[in-house]
This record gives sequence, C-alpha cells and structure tokens, in this order.
Amino acid sequence: MEINKDNHGSKSFGEDNKLQVTENHPHKTQEKIIFSYLLDKTATNSMISVSTGIARASICKSKRKLEDQWKLFEVKKDVCKVSGHKASFLTTNPKFIGNQISLQNG
Repeated sequence: MEINKDNHGSKSFGEDNKLQVTENHPHKTQEKIIFSYLLDKTATNSMISVSTGIARASICKSKRKLEDQWKLFEVKKDVCKVSGHKASFLTTNPKFIGNQISLQNG
C-alpha cells in the first residue's frame, strides 16, 4: 500500500481516499470527519489517523462519543495496513456490520 503526502503534510492512502482536516473541512468537527470517513469503508484507528491527519488520541475520544451514540461499530479484527498489527476495523455504516457485534456490546 502506498501512503502519499500532499502539500499540506496530510497523509492518505491514495487520492481516492484522501480527506484533509484543516483548510478543506473547517466547519466539521473531528468527530464528524471520522464519522463521514467511515461511512463508505472500514478502517483501523491508525488508518483513520493517516488518512485524515487527526491524531490517534483525538480519534479515541471521538470514537468513544460515536460508540455511546451507537454510531460506530467494529466489523472485524484483522491486520492493520498501517501498523501491521492485528486491530479492530471500524465503520459507521450499518451495511458493513452484518451479524457483527457493535463495540458497545463487545
């Protein structure tokens, strides 16, 4: 997997998945950015961080809020494309859940 850096220092997994935090999304909170990012994909915290430029610590805070609202779900545990370690793949799109258990229940 190729990780790209743009002119603003944001990293992404290629142009089609690029999402920048600052200039392009000044009106969105980090929670909304994370929610939107995960609507059409699954990703780990590290993958979200690299793609959005949001620090992992901030992702954890937003993740907890979304979990409490039943808006964030764990789809599977698999090897992360960034860290190379087994991690939880998350989504905010119920169509990816299938018979999986949400993070709130697990």
